Amino acid sequence: MSSIDNRTKLGVMAFAGVGIALVMALLILPSFAGQDTYIFTGGNSGGSNSTSECVNLASQYNIILNTTNNTCYVRDLANGNGITMSTNGTHVIITNSKPESTLCTPDGAGNSLCGTTANVGLKTLSAGTSITIDCSVGQNCVITNSAPESTNCNNVGAGTVIHVTSSNCNAKSLKAGTGISISSNSTVITLTNSLPEQGCTSAGGTSIWKTASTCDAKGLTAGVGLTLTSNTNDNNYKTNFANGTGVTITGTTTQTFTSNCNNTGTGEAVCESANNINSLIATSPITVTDTTGDLTIACPTCATDTSNWVQLDNSSPSDGATTWTSGTFTAKKYLTLQIYIKNDATTVTAGNIGMRFNGDSGSNYGGFRYVGGSRTATTAQTSVIFCSLDENFGYYMTGDIFSPSGSVAKAVHADVTPLNGGNTAGDQECSVYGNWQNTSNQITTITLVRLAGTWAFDSTSTMVVYGHD
Repeated sequence: MSSIDNRTKLGVMAFAGVGIALVMALLILPSFAGQDTYIFTGGNSGGSNSTSECVNLASQYNIILNTTNNTCYVRDLANGNGITMSTNGTHVIITNSKPESTLCTPDGAGNSLCGTTANVGLKTLSAGTSITIDCSVGQNCVITNSAPESTNCNNVGAGTVIHVTSSNCNAKSLKAGTGISISSNSTVITLTNSLPEQGCTSAGGTSIWKTASTCDAKGLTAGVGLTLTSNTNDNNYKTNFANGTGVTITGTTTQTFTSNCNNTGTGEAVCESANNINSLIATSPITVTDTTGDLTIACPTCATDTSNWVQLDNSSPSDGATTWTSGTFTAKKYLTLQIYIKNDATTVTAGNIGMRFNGDSGSNYGGFRYVGGSRTATTAQTSVIFCSLDENFGYYMTGDIFSPSGSVAKAVHADVTPLNGGNTAGDQECSVYGNWQNTSNQITTITLVRLAGTWAFDSTSTMVVYGHD
């Protein structure tokens, strides 16, 4: 009996050891939830049965239901959610059929915080430029922009404000007013004058506009006989006339001009009494033509072409002069002279007369002369030398001059005849042949000059010059 009791006790103890192992496995199972299999082992240490009381060592999950009559009633193990069990000859094998499988998957397309090796492994946050990260307070990480946007839009001019004050660069819209149109593209806004200036035009007469397209007007200038005063709203013109020769002006507001016809010369009077003016009567070949404001006097049949001789100059010397120069005349290829010379004094010393051209007094003249059949040659003289003048009767001289243009010397031929018939020894006929060595200019003035003696020109002397080409 005692051996049976011992075997019973040993069996109960072995079973109790298995129960205790199961209870401990249930207690520690949560901490090994990530493992797959738990094996509880048990057995007796002796070969005899013993009777013993089975006791639950803890109170949370009881495996031993009760002990009755030395019999231990043990609860069966059932599979729970995610648990499977199996047995072998010595063990009850408990397996986690649904082990932990939590994954970290990013929801968005940005930078993922999930790691690549750990289960729910998160990446570390790293602060970039102008970013600070503070994870030291509570359950949050505070990410701060240490250099936030600071753009400010200001109105820098003194005109109409465009940007709205105290706003984040809000700008007013542009609205087209009268005569303005607005268009825009991706880069610019264009304002167009839809009613541009049309310019100014003159309705008639002389235009006062300098630039009609911009209405720039010409200034006003007072002309002869006028004064111009610029006032606030207008310009005031006033006449500024004064009495002139033959004209009398009366009146201050309405002015009256009265003409006075006066004859100032010694010829035939044009003005008669009562300011009447004589008419002109032309006799052939002269004609008089009356046009508006003018009387034209003409000679249609008079010779004016260059192939006919025309008078170029008619001059006289001052009384007592020793030099006598003609007026300046038009250059001609052929010249002819008619000269009357009279001495101003009765008792004089005789001396030769010289002829010069264009005021040239250099040694540029030459030639020869015949006096009483005697020939005298001259070279490098300051003039063409003529005959001697001594008494107060006159000399008559005729001469021809060849005065071409270009590089040709000028030739002179003249004959001098004393008006007393040559009754005295000094008063003989004289013929002169001379030249002027000027190859650049044609003759336009003639000068007669006293070369020797004490004689002088009388004012009744005359020199007439004719010419043609």
